[in-house]
Amino acid sequence: ATINDVAVAMVSHAIKCQLEYHAAILDNEFEVHIPGEVNITVPVHLSGGILRQGEQLGNKIGGFVSSVPLSCKDQDDPRERLRSISRRMQLEKKLPSPLISWHLARIIVQFSEYVSPQWALRAFNAKSVAV
Repeated sequence: ATINDVAVAMVSHAIKCQLEYHAAILDNEFEVHIPGEVNITVPVHLSGGILRQGEQLGNKIGGFVSSVPLSCKDQDDPRERLRSISRRMQLEKKLPSPLISWHLARIIVQFSEYVSPQWALRAFNAKSVAV
């Protein structure tokens, strides 16, 4: 597992704890459902932090949305949650999503007088609950 996998596992656990806390408060008034998974947006540095010859400094950051589990078969085992998240992240890191999102962001900036940033965030966030 990578450091990013550990960070995503910690965030997913924090989200689960927060949802459980609020569910306990609201349980008397409402029926509360805690999902098994949530979407988290994961930022990716497309150059891997390496400045190649002829390139200029600058942020070349894309991202992808990962559906991460809030619980697993053994809910009390953080290692199992980390393994599950790491497997998903390894698969999703191989997809072209970060590069596509970076290009979309560049296009939106070029047409920013026609496209509002708020619209772009709503349209492309895939109902993410964290970044």
